[in-house]
Amino acid sequence: MRDVLPGLPLLYDGDSYIIYLTEVGTKYLRIAGIFKYPNNQNTEAVEVSFYDLDEFGRVAVIRQIRRKYKDKGIYPK
Repeated sequence: MRDVLPGLPLLYDGDSYIIYLTEVGTKYLRIAGIFKYPNNQNTEAVEVSFYDLDEFGRVAVIRQIRRKYKDKGIYPK
């Protein structure tokens, strides 16, 4: 695996998230971590699992990744 890519921000349902990704080969990305800032406050982040997010939260994460990296497939954490 390669180094972690720069954090990808996401605002969803009143909370802010930073999504960290790693490259797997040249065509795929893997979610290395998702950190949640409740109520969009600049406080201590809480790491959440992709599968702990609700259905719409998971869709929002995937959409945000696909906006930035259009030609890459995604492996969940």
